[in-house]
Amino acid sequence: MTYSASDAASGRPSEQPLSAFVEQLSDAQFAPVNMRSWPAVRGTIRTDVSQAVMKSGDPEAVLTALDESAVKADMEAATA
Repeated sequence: MTYSASDAASGRPSEQPLSAFVEQLSDAQFAPVNMRSWPAVRGTIRTDVSQAVMKSGDPEAVLTALDESAVKADMEAATA
């Protein structure tokens, strides 16, 4: 008989500390690492996202630019 990892992790008293984590997995959103464009988008996020929280920052403009960067990277990856 087999059991799912989430059932095992939330059912065994010795592994109870994992229960809260396991319960949240169904709502988790992960980075799209399977997309060929992800490295370019990740690089843009790393260099530009801090501008959104600066005193004179414009979060909407930063997120719009990141979205445009992602679309461009997806298009470039699709034609490669």
